[in-house]
Amino acid sequence: MLDIKPETILSIENGIVLRSLPESNQYYAFNTVTGDHFSLNHTGFWVLDKLNQPIELFNLESAYIETFSIRRSLGTKHLKEVIAFSLENALIKEVNP
Repeated sequence: MLDIKPETILSIENGIVLRSLPESNQYYAFNTVTGDHFSLNHTGFWVLDKLNQPIELFNLESAYIETFSIRRSLGTKHLKEVIAFSLENALIKEVNP
């Protein structure tokens, strides 16, 4: 499981472009450098969109839980899954302050 500190600052990687077609429930992330593309669900898109500006993991988690009105334990679990996938696929990066 992902083990990063709450004060870790995350941001979207350079070259990642997000696109959404909410009326048809389709969300995408494109890597303009490698050509990789990913289909996302609404919450995954929301997380990546929030990371267009660097943000501490703790603040991202709080916003996620508030936006989707879910229990903290469930929100933390879901967010960690999205963050782990995004880091593994070079969609986001850790930012040094």
